[in-house]
Amino acid sequence: MSKKVLVIGLDGATLDLISPWVNAGHLSTFARIMREGVYGKLESTIHPMSSVAWPSFMTGMNPGKHGIFDVTEQVPNSYEIRFTSGASRFGKTIWRILSDGGKKVGIINVPMTYPPEEVNGYIISGMDSPGIDSNFVYPKELWNEIKEKVGEYRIETGNPMGNKSLDEFVEEVHYALERRYAVFNYLRQSHPTDLLVLVFVAPDRVHHFFWKYMEEGKYSRDAGGTSKYRDVILNVYKRLDAIIGEVIKGLDKDTVLLLMSDHGAGPIRKLVNLNAWLNVQGFLGLKSQSDGQISLLEQFKSTPFLMAKTGWGILKRYLPDRYKSWLRSLMPKTRDRVLTYLFLSRIDWSSTKAFSIGYFGDIRINVKGREPQGTVNPGAEYEGLREDLIAKLEAMKDPDTGEKMVEKVYKREDLYRGSQVHKTSDLIIKWNDYQYKSRINLEIDDKVSASRIMIDPSKDSKMSSIHRLYGVFMAYGKDIKQGVKLQGAHIMDLAPTVLYLLNEPIPDCMDGKVLTTIFREDFLSNNPIHYRKTEQDDTWQQGVTYSDEEAEKIRKRLQGLGYIE
Repeated sequence: MSKKVLVIGLDGATLDLISPWVNAGHLSTFARIMREGVYGKLESTIHPMSSVAWPSFMTGMNPGKHGIFDVTEQVPNSYEIRFTSGASRFGKTIWRILSDGGKKVGIINVPMTYPPEEVNGYIISGMDSPGIDSNFVYPKELWNEIKEKVGEYRIETGNPMGNKSLDEFVEEVHYALERRYAVFNYLRQSHPTDLLVLVFVAPDRVHHFFWKYMEEGKYSRDAGGTSKYRDVILNVYKRLDAIIGEVIKGLDKDTVLLLMSDHGAGPIRKLVNLNAWLNVQGFLGLKSQSDGQISLLEQFKSTPFLMAKTGWGILKRYLPDRYKSWLRSLMPKTRDRVLTYLFLSRIDWSSTKAFSIGYFGDIRINVKGREPQGTVNPGAEYEGLREDLIAKLEAMKDPDTGEKMVEKVYKREDLYRGSQVHKTSDLIIKWNDYQYKSRINLEIDDKVSASRIMIDPSKDSKMSSIHRLYGVFMAYGKDIKQGVKLQGAHIMDLAPTVLYLLNEPIPDCMDGKVLTTIFREDFLSNNPIHYRKTEQDDTWQQGVTYSDEEAEKIRKRLQGLGYIE
């Protein structure tokens, strides 16, 4: 084969929107690809979130192998919570494999790629990059070239959860999209590659905050602003449709275009505070407010803390680097303590059997010998507790509709496989159509009221959309079938499919499969699939890379995107 591959990722894009808009005549390029290529739903990971799904895309492996299960993870042998990044990932990426095979690669804005790997080509890391002042570009000199030749670049936009109005946010989303497209166009022409991957995050960003304006009167949403913001999401899709149309015009006959999203999107029905639920069920104990405990948030508002923060800011500005490093070594891991206190500071560990962490509220058992103040014995007691929790969680019903809220609760070893399964929670909750979003912080009094367990998001959150399990996949090129609707594709299948197109043997440690049904029969018969025996590579794991200052930037970004509260 003499192929090149262009992958365009549309974070969060869904056929639930694309198909009706194609039928309404709004998206001519998508319509063309669906007519002249292959399209279908693309199953995401459990859970369907960027920090988990993109590593599965780039490694072809399930989370039990690549080791990233959420935007945060519990620090081993503690109750501290820290952020995940590309440095938390195990296993080789397709661009590392291709680089080792002598092929050129270009990677632009793929989440969970910070810090960037050294590849035969270039990488511009995505949303887990602390900022443009970090080393988020490889090679480093390429960043200066981009600034000189293209101009400003944005990793992320502002957010309506914090520092931006809705109008400002929409403007920022489109500005970041255009800057990303400009960099892509420049690099595509000046730095040709065998594999080029570009991710636009704009669909996901507008889904979260503008979905309710498309659905006036549905899901108990406030209809205020509906006429003004109804077409915000549609306009993003229209612009992407036009961009993809321009890209297709410039494709040579030997380039295959793959369009994909890491997950889908849909409305939130309820916010569910599982730690409050665990308290009511008797599995989680709370510290009394009268025991002298002061929350970290209250400490942060105190005069001594503000003075210390100001003093540290002055020291960071004027001290030589060698003294800064020495001072940091004397300070506690503030980033981990902040997350821990925000989420878990009210928990009395001595009377707690289970607690909830993560974006979708998975359940961690407080096991003796694993957690610092474990209360549950491994073995029979642990297994019995898991069975009890599974039964109670799967019996949960939406008080407004009476429908089941939880489709299934998995034991982690039944869902994932690989060397990193031990890193994740003991129970994984698959919500019914992922219509429910967990809250894990405990902003509650000594006694939890049932009204604080299930919350109408229109009354307690600016977000009105959450991820769904199925994203979108499309393929277009001369050896791709025409007008075929694909069934059964999984995001892990993209990695082996890309390697196959680039005539690279596929490591048999990958969990994904080549999507053979997208190709013409003569192409498949002339180009057999080759595999190679490969043990999972666990060498790419650098540990937590963020300084306290960088972690604070990541926290604000993820909070703005709704990943943490």
